[in-house]
Amino acid sequence: MRIGVMSDTHGHLATARRAIKDMGNVDVLVHLGDYCHDAVLLSAELQREIISVKGNCDFSSSIPAEQIIEAEGLRIYATHGHQHGVKWDHDGIIDKARDLKADVVLFGHSHVAEIFADNGILFINPGSIGEPRGSDTPSYAIIEIRNGKAYPYIVALSL
Repeated sequence: MRIGVMSDTHGHLATARRAIKDMGNVDVLVHLGDYCHDAVLLSAELQREIISVKGNCDFSSSIPAEQIIEAEGLRIYATHGHQHGVKWDHDGIIDKARDLKADVVLFGHSHVAEIFADNGILFINPGSIGEPRGSDTPSYAIIEIRNGKAYPYIVALSL
């Protein structure tokens, strides 16, 4: 199974379209907020479901702030991350992941791509499609799940 993950599109639909095309065949596509309306537009355009959560810039959205995705026996927690203070440290999101008994956590908000593990929980921030920080290059994540184990990587989108 392949999961494509993007975040913080901030209205940069052309770049989001390029990222989705660049991802190739993915079984699940996830948008982690900040302009989750972009996910609604892209979903209609592509005629496929995009699982999304709202971020701190999605004030009037009725999309949930977090979701649990079950995939190949893994419990994946998807959130934007602002409610957990991810720009300052990871303590809040680590605590939430433990409470939820998550295997994998997907979050954005910081616009900085990263992958790390804490006590057997895998944390993935795909960076930003629209306004990357720490780099000039938009990025997204791919997670390959094989035999009940997640193998993530970050992809820098060629400009």
